[in-house]
Amino acid sequence: MKMYKKILLTVQACLPLMFAGCESFIDVPMEGVLSNESAYKTESDAIAVVTGCYDAIHGNNWNICFPIMFGDWCSDDSWKGGENASDQGESLEVMYFYAGSGNKFVEYIWRVRWMGIYRCNNALQVIPTIDMNEALKERLLAEVKFLRAYQYFELVKQFGDLPQITTPITPAEAKLPREDKSVIYAEIIEKDLTEAAAVLPQKDAYSPDNAGRATRGAALAFLGKACLYQKKYQQAFDQFKTVISEGQYALEADFLSNWDVDNENNIESIFELQEDGSQIYSEGSGLPTLMRSRADGGWGYNLPSTSLLNAFEPGDPRKKLTIIEEGDMIEDAPYSMNNVLPPKRTSYKHYIPKAKRVSNEWEHSSYNLRIFRYADLLLMHAEAAIGVQDASTALWALEQVRARARNLSDDPSALPETTTTDLTELTNAVRHERRVELALEQTRFWDVCRWGIAKQVLTEFYQFNLNTNTASDRGDDKGRLFQEGKHELFAIPVKDCEVAGWTNNPGY
Repeated sequence: MKMYKKILLTVQACLPLMFAGCESFIDVPMEGVLSNESAYKTESDAIAVVTGCYDAIHGNNWNICFPIMFGDWCSDDSWKGGENASDQGESLEVMYFYAGSGNKFVEYIWRVRWMGIYRCNNALQVIPTIDMNEALKERLLAEVKFLRAYQYFELVKQFGDLPQITTPITPAEAKLPREDKSVIYAEIIEKDLTEAAAVLPQKDAYSPDNAGRATRGAALAFLGKACLYQKKYQQAFDQFKTVISEGQYALEADFLSNWDVDNENNIESIFELQEDGSQIYSEGSGLPTLMRSRADGGWGYNLPSTSLLNAFEPGDPRKKLTIIEEGDMIEDAPYSMNNVLPPKRTSYKHYIPKAKRVSNEWEHSSYNLRIFRYADLLLMHAEAAIGVQDASTALWALEQVRARARNLSDDPSALPETTTTDLTELTNAVRHERRVELALEQTRFWDVCRWGIAKQVLTEFYQFNLNTNTASDRGDDKGRLFQEGKHELFAIPVKDCEVAGWTNNPGY
């Protein structure tokens, strides 16, 4: 009580000074606050700030995993899964196309991308001021440009038109207009990737402890992808051709080895997110746990659909190397899908053998997220070749992928070589190959949207499930609510639209 009175008297004594406008008393410099000038001084600081830009792709493990899977859930390839229908119900809003502008998973992916862009903009501002090795400085700046382009590409793909922000700004400065996505592509994504590719080393020039950093090949590959998404076929063709000709990448002989935790950053990997399997920090991947059977220590999300199962051609070995069904022999035992919603299937690509799992797996798995692999690039090269009416190159690129799968089959008649030169037939063949080769790699929804066939694909999907499907996932009308011209994009969070004065995407 005495101490309380003493404090009160002291405060009362100070009141006249406060109201007397004693500026020297009030305007005391803040202590313990770092500015850019004081925080980033050394070469180690520059490396650390770039590491933060990579880390921003990861975001929070739980919240980032669900938006990643939108590429599967929103397509005809998979179902949400989980413990029951209401488990993580806001994901159902996205899968069934009735999410508005307040969905927490959509909002999270919007915010984590902008966090990444802020970190990149900050890095591009502070690194030039640091006294350090000039060659390393230029490389780090190129890495950051690559990462900023990647974040912007993901935002454009999911949300369309965006504000153009290339410096670190405060929230009060964020009331910028949305630019047409063509401007974002040209002035940020393509520009950053072109500049990055001119500086970044090739993959084989990095030491093992720098594996996973942005490379020249990755920058050119994403540049080609950005051009392909804009239907700039000649530019896409040229970038993919350069990556192929520079010889840094090849297909793994063993298809499934692409996802082996002992074979990360392999010859087929163009870019992958590095995950830390340490038991000390929660910087590992949660995807293997999320997707694995609940009877096998997982949570049973992202269940492959019967439609996907039927998409594989007879004898295609990738079917068994992509989808584990209940009762399949895995590690010398029938695989159990108990306590999992139908259909009782899981992804083999995200399965880690028991002997390779860490003890505290959730957020501690060293399973890297494969973001871009060479097979994906080959099939996009085939697309671009069709766009410039080069059927022979399209057939060559398509055959590289099919031949790898064919060589794993015991059936000599499986996966015959595609020979048609009819561009429509060839287009359909490449699209089919993308679906089965890249199944459950979160690409399908974005593919059908950019091809302009999402409505057709999803209509066929729900009609199949309602009328033809006899498996356990029959009778579901997922896809019925899809509206062409609306659901190819997600809604921007309503708070951001209100603050910035934006009109949301069409239909929201």
